[in-house]
Order: sequence, then structure tokens, then C-alpha cells
Amino acid sequence: GKLMPPLSSIEGMGDKAADAVEMAAADGPYLSKDDFRQRTKVSKTVIDFMADLGMFGDLPATNQLSLFAFS
Repeated sequence: GKLMPPLSSIEGMGDKAADAVEMAAADGPYLSKDDFRQRTKVSKTVIDFMADLGMFGDLPATNQLSLFAFS
């Protein structure tokens, strides 16, 4: 299995932001990094750091669909 450190241990993310991430996740999965940012109000800097840690996996950057995805 994978170990998941507490979100509040991420540089720049305080307890309030970590709680917001948890509460927003209860409303359903995140559709994109943009969706994550809008629903949690976490800063772009923290989101970039989380992405560098691989925490978003293959989550797309935006909710927008590409016309080329249907080719």
C-alpha cells in the first residue's frame, strides 16, 4: 500500500486548507486541478507543489474537453 502523509504536512498548506480539501472531497471526486482549486480555495503554489509530489495522478488540468479526444 501507499502511505499518505497528512495534508497539513504539505509546505504552504495549513490546517484550514487541509480541512477544506477533505470537506470538498466529500462532495464528490475532483474533475480536474481547476475543479480542485475552485472547490478548496487552495493556492496555485500549493497545487503545483502537490502536482510535483504526484498527488493528482492523471487528473487533467482543466474540465474542458479537447476536440481531439474524440478522434
